[in-house]
Amino acid sequence: MTPLVVFCDDTSGNKSKVWNKFESFCVLLAGLPQEQNTNLKNIHFVCTSNKVPVMEMARPLVEEFKIREDGIIAYDAYLCCKVIAVAPIMCILCDNPMGAEICSHLGANTYMFCRICTTDSRSSHIHVAALRTKSNTLSQVQKIKLATTQREKGKLQTEYGISPEENPFLDLQLDLHRSTPVEVLHTLILGPYKYLLRAKMAKLSTKQCMEVAARVRAFPSSGLLMKVSTDISKYYRSFVGRDFKAFAQIALSLFDCIRVRSVAGSV
Repeated sequence: MTPLVVFCDDTSGNKSKVWNKFESFCVLLAGLPQEQNTNLKNIHFVCTSNKVPVMEMARPLVEEFKIREDGIIAYDAYLCCKVIAVAPIMCILCDNPMGAEICSHLGANTYMFCRICTTDSRSSHIHVAALRTKSNTLSQVQKIKLATTQREKGKLQTEYGISPEENPFLDLQLDLHRSTPVEVLHTLILGPYKYLLRAKMAKLSTKQCMEVAARVRAFPSSGLLMKVSTDISKYYRSFVGRDFKAFAQIALSLFDCIRVRSVAGSV
């Protein structure tokens, strides 16, 4: 048995800053040591396209994955006999928006915003609710499709947080809701990190912004993978994930002695 990890992400086909999105699929061996996971020789590139939607690309891939889940007959040169080689999908690595699509979930902007559990944003107390399962999702998709009116379909989608669109990934054996790990980029770096920085910088006076820039220049950055821009007050709204990641490592040192204006404007 050789478990596989499927990686799916969008990458740019341009060297410039103009985004030209290519959806790509890669496959890795799940049992490799951590230090070898990112070695190019251990990453099997499968396909990419900036024209074909993800679900259309996934359809023939899933058919191949299903064959390997059931097992194929191969010859083992060590044992000198035929064996059944099984390669199930252990998990699918992707960002949160793609994870929602793979799970037939409507995404984070719905009342039922979590693709892993059924917590409801309309509740007065947000908590981990009953876990979603593939069997329940298949049942909910079927109920939405059987609804007789568009209004009824929309009501069920809102209630379940589930999309009825065709999803070939649901044909795999793994439970997608438990096999699409939550990723750090959108959950933390482009979530709380991003909005806390924006809220903090928006309340600083010109003098305080100059102090922050001076603190950035003075900070010993030899241990950071990348430096934070000293013009942070000018460019913080244009930061991308790597910028927020670097900034999060020095934020406490920068803001520790700076008091911000209250909503009323006092210091």
